[in-house]
Amino acid sequence: MKNSLSSLRFFFSFFVFIGHLGLTKVSVGHAFFIILSGFILTYVYENRLLSNTISEKEFFLKRLIRIYPLHLITLFVSFFFVISEIHDKFWFFISKLFFNVFLLQAFIPIKEVYFSFNGVSWNVSVLLFCYLLFPFFIPFFSKISLKKFTFLIISALILIFLIMLFVPEKWHHAVFYISPIFRIVDFIFGIFLFKLSQAIRSREYNYNLFEIASLLLFFTFFVTANLFSESLLPFAYSIYFWIPLGVLILIFNDEKGIISNKMFKRPLFIFLGTLSYPFYMWHQLFIRFFERFDFGLSNVGRLIFLFTICMVLTITTSYLYNLFEKKYLDKFLKKVLLNR
Repeated sequence: MKNSLSSLRFFFSFFVFIGHLGLTKVSVGHAFFIILSGFILTYVYENRLLSNTISEKEFFLKRLIRIYPLHLITLFVSFFFVISEIHDKFWFFISKLFFNVFLLQAFIPIKEVYFSFNGVSWNVSVLLFCYLLFPFFIPFFSKISLKKFTFLIISALILIFLIMLFVPEKWHHAVFYISPIFRIVDFIFGIFLFKLSQAIRSREYNYNLFEIASLLLFFTFFVTANLFSESLLPFAYSIYFWIPLGVLILIFNDEKGIISNKMFKRPLFIFLGTLSYPFYMWHQLFIRFFERFDFGLSNVGRLIFLFTICMVLTITTSYLYNLFEKKYLDKFLKKVLLNR
């Protein structure tokens, strides 16, 4: 992955982190992860899948090796937060465990299920569904023209908007924020963005200006969504952010501006970019552990302490996991599953 997009992915993991601390009302990180996955996977695997350089099975196993081990590790750790439920609701507990082990929880429109155990793993459930379908999407989307693809995206946007108007509010979160059936459209939007980037890549812009403008556009949408969340939900669960996130990905993908080509290529940002996935998977577990204590501090003091201790521990744990993954886990799984 390009350093600029990898750095952005960490910052959006950070947005999820501060959201779970209660500092924002609307989360945008998950939409970014799903859209970016569609974009990056098309960039890396489209030609390889079409030329049969890599099989559908090998593609899926490579993605599984990337996301599943850490999911299982954090699932095991989260078990200690919910162990008391075994006695009260044994079969419900077992069913939730089953859905989590097989990453099916996002398909179940019940909050106690899709947010069970390590709550953030619902997004991994969505991504796994996207990975399963990706090899079958590519032959179709590689053949249609950009004009037809644009028509499909606009049609999907309008259709989702209309559905959002008629679905009862009590289902908004489970359906439009969590459900893979709707989130797959974000993933397809990411595929579309890559196709669009290929069509406009030869054009020259004032990249410094465009990068700053794309960031201002995003923060305008983000701040507005948090100030007027009651009015903008459920649209702000997904389609509301398509334009600012799409522009951000397209501009920073070129890596020709001072932010993407200079700042995001510094060792610190490259390092943080490599931590984005483990940071996302670990952070809420630390928050859930430490938020149970008041530490004898004021509300502001407690929040600052909670932010600091969880941030430090999450980054440290993410770094240690990356070392373990690269030195042992990745090699072992590739040898077992891919015969390498």
